[in-house]
Amino acid sequence: MCGSDKQKLDDPPIKYLGHEIIGKDMDNGKFVVINPNITCGKCYSCLNGYENLCAKKRL
Repeated sequence: MCGSDKQKLDDPPIKYLGHEIIGKDMDNGKFVVINPNITCGKCYSCLNGYENLCAKKRL
């Protein structure tokens, strides 16, 4: 999450944010983000918690 996007959520609402996807859980007030990467879940990196290093990652 980009810090500038979080600030925009706290200030008067704007129509368009940056490329990050961010939201706010209305039940508990916490911010949530979505990981836009699609990983295989089967390679060494994925199985060891390093999805960001997935050899088959798609954007």
